[in-house]
Amino acid sequence: MKIDVEKLKFKIRLIEDKKWKAIVTIDFGDFNIKGYRVWDSEFMGKHGEYLWITPPVYNSGFGFKSIVYIKKYVWEEIEKELVKAYLLYLSETAEERMKGLSNS
Repeated sequence: MKIDVEKLKFKIRLIEDKKWKAIVTIDFGDFNIKGYRVWDSEFMGKHGEYLWITPPVYNSGFGFKSIVYIKKYVWEEIEKELVKAYLLYLSETAEERMKGLSNS
């Protein structure tokens, strides 16, 4: 299966937490994968932001195990698009909040 990264759709839900910032669902077209997480990071990421993206995991009783395994080069492209979508979503929601404040 070939993944066209530019056709992915991201559903982002912001989380009110100090480090955990959002939970993301990725629509791959034929299927969705829920549970990607966006975290604050103290280290700069590959794309110039201080974010850490983690794939969905489950608690096996012996630690957390990944649910999704994606080839590294594909994951890097997905991560890049996810970060762009997250930052765009943040700017759009900030604009909406500012409009709401100015209308008050």
